[in-house]
Amino acid sequence: MFAAIRLLFIVFAVSLLGQENSRESLNVAYQALQQGRLIDARAAFEEALQSSALPDTVRLDYAYLLLRMGETELGRDQFQQVLNQ
Repeated sequence: MFAAIRLLFIVFAVSLLGQENSRESLNVAYQALQQGRLIDARAAFEEALQSSALPDTVRLDYAYLLLRMGETELGRDQFQQVLNQ
């Protein structure tokens, strides 16, 4: 019983850590976007999107960024991924 509770606590702690990392990556992404550093923004969005706990608007912003960078097919794929959810 104690081992199961401990395991649940560890899983919860790792989940929170992942969310914090995603939040930090998103901050970096949006700051880079505001500063016109599109390559940095793209890398930060890709890191943040490793988390499944983000709203669809993040993926949409990433899709728009890809379109802005001329990555039409990748951007379209991101839009489609939002529609499929």
